[in-house]
Amino acid sequence: MDGRRALVTGASRGIGRATAVALAAVGFDVAVAARTRNEGDGRNEATGGSLPGSVASTCAEVEGHGVRSLPLYLDLLDLTSVEAAAEEVTRAWGGVDVLVNNAVHTGDGSMTLLLDITPEVMRAKFEANVLAQVVLTQALLPGMLDRGREPW
Repeated sequence: MDGRRALVTGASRGIGRATAVALAAVGFDVAVAARTRNEGDGRNEATGGSLPGSVASTCAEVEGHGVRSLPLYLDLLDLTSVEAAAEEVTRAWGGVDVLVNNAVHTGDGSMTLLLDITPEVMRAKFEANVLAQVVLTQALLPGMLDRGREPW
């Protein structure tokens, strides 16, 4: 799979990090996208405590497999950052072959009963968990199709 490139969102910890590292282990260069840039910056929005993991630490782990990493800042509630991440990976690597839309909004409303969710919280959930993924896919898919590879 030499020369294959992937972008994984939510890659600072959990499933996203594991996916980024697994792709690197089979030879993919990996663009690592998340909000937490450096170790110690991650915050649990529900409890206010800190969370382990970061874009920087995932990039280091990816590079440990002898492939390239590309650190990207991406906040699902900031579509400008979503578009900028797509532009950056396209500028740096000519796009990607695989997009893993793993990131989800974990803030207010994540563990709230349906009857208690306000329209404002639901709007934020929709924008982060649906609209941001569509925007990122729309930005990257044309390049994937132009290169003649099937989107996964």
